[in-house]
Amino acid sequence: MSRQSFLSVLCICVCCASASAVPRDVHHAPSTGNFVTYSEPIILNPSEVHNRARPPVAIPEKIMRLFKDNAMHITSYELDIVGFDSDGNEYSVPLYDTYNHHFIIFMGDDRSMSALYSKLKGKDVLGHTTCWHSDPQTDEEKPCRLDSMKNGARCLEQLKLTNPEMVHATFGGASGGEFRNNPHDYPEPFGIVVEKPEAMVVVLHFINTRNTTSHGSKARSNEYSPYLECPCTSSRHINLTNNTIDGCPPAPAFQCNDQFKLAKNPACHLSTYLGGYRCCENGVVLEETPSTDPPATVYAKFSFNYTYATPKSRNLLALGCCDVTANTDQGFANIEYTVPQCAHGTPVEKCVHVATNVQMLAPNIARQTPDAEIDLVYAAGHVHTGAIRLELLDEETDQLLCEADLKYGSSEKAGDEKGYLVGIFPCVWPNAAPVRMRADHLLRTVAYYNSSVQRNGVMSLWLMSGAIAEPDLLV
Repeated sequence: MSRQSFLSVLCICVCCASASAVPRDVHHAPSTGNFVTYSEPIILNPSEVHNRARPPVAIPEKIMRLFKDNAMHITSYELDIVGFDSDGNEYSVPLYDTYNHHFIIFMGDDRSMSALYSKLKGKDVLGHTTCWHSDPQTDEEKPCRLDSMKNGARCLEQLKLTNPEMVHATFGGASGGEFRNNPHDYPEPFGIVVEKPEAMVVVLHFINTRNTTSHGSKARSNEYSPYLECPCTSSRHINLTNNTIDGCPPAPAFQCNDQFKLAKNPACHLSTYLGGYRCCENGVVLEETPSTDPPATVYAKFSFNYTYATPKSRNLLALGCCDVTANTDQGFANIEYTVPQCAHGTPVEKCVHVATNVQMLAPNIARQTPDAEIDLVYAAGHVHTGAIRLELLDEETDQLLCEADLKYGSSEKAGDEKGYLVGIFPCVWPNAAPVRMRADHLLRTVAYYNSSVQRNGVMSLWLMSGAIAEPDLLV
């Protein structure tokens, strides 16, 4: 199969896309364009975590008018973290000042986005203090869990029970610091279909990393910030009897596959958990001794390219594969794991930790229709700093389908920060030659990490987008 990598600096999350829209016919030639939106200011104290939904942001009025009666087809998008100097000039914020752990975008009409935000307002994505991810007693109390990418669509479907006219699209996901060099430019005629694009709600997981590395005015010995791994500091209250962190059950629940359980990986149990996603709740301060540095103010900047949706537009779906910590029939499970340090005396070049497992291409679809055929269009890897390689193979043929192209920084420049993983270029298959497989087709993921030091809270994921196969496509 052919493989195409877009090496321009575009970016996005991790190729998660779902929508309730059906492309409409338009009575004029499709036009293309672009628009930009900004989040409200995000103010972070030193080493503080932000992990919440932001209030709805209006789509530019000219875009709303343009798509009042026609669906929009997003063909590419990108995220940047920006600031403004004293003269009002915009600049990109480097990862050694603010780190992007991940984000999720919801886009739709005003009513839908307002209903969604009302459900999320004031809630922590991981359930810190409110325990909002625990099991409620009534349907009315049930929250929209967004602790992993797979739950965003469920959240909106839940809201549609009381708001049946809701229209929305969900995309963005696990891309973190590598986003500036992670192209999300979809090949024709694929993309993300959005009806009534009037507003967007974004969930942003950012960490203030200023003055925690060899970068910046208060240089330290470590090359990249330790807060990327979200250490469980002494201020986290871990109760093994009640299985809680700060009084709440960890979200997501610990659910490693047998491979990681047998290896007694520390990230599989609360009793051995050292750091990662579950200690990275909103408002948490990751520094043992809080700094007196002033807070940082940043903005999330989103840029979109679009055209009109037509009957030929093919909407991309999140396929739910793959995570090295999961079982064959799961989408994403424990999500993170610990890379243990190699044995003392091991040559550095041999300090490599390998994790591998096999999963279905589209577990959720396979459970209902195993023989459904899927056109795999887009595969975006997600690993953390310290990763060496991430591979995707056809388990039946052993064919290498995709190898994530990783880029590490070499300077002080935003997007090229030395010591950081700053780019993961996706694999993209054009419309003429997508990878067509059954939903239950087995794929193998192999992840390689440098294990010269222990690394907590690492991830090794493939977030893939595809479309239900059209019978005549490959004739």
